[in-house]
Amino acid sequence: MGPEYGATIGYFANDEQSLKFLKMTGRDSHNVKRIEAYLKESGLYRDYGSTKDPVYSGKLLELDLASVQPSISGPKRPHDRLSVVNQKKEWN
Repeated sequence: MGPEYGATIGYFANDEQSLKFLKMTGRDSHNVKRIEAYLKESGLYRDYGSTKDPVYSGKLLELDLASVQPSISGPKRPHDRLSVVNQKKEWN
């Protein structure tokens, strides 16, 4: 949660600090090495000393908020999404 800026999730690059966090919180060193290898192989690891800054396409994505329909789902079966508009009809 990031209530100070209204977010429920924040994205950040996986870097040495991410790996250090995993080690400090008791993750198995073998698993941390596997995670590091995976991140580097898939291009998701960021080494600020040697990695070039990412270049973005500049494409602008647009979303018409009027087309978004609120829905509900539970933690047990998140794939069973119910539209709030049709909730009463679908619930029974």
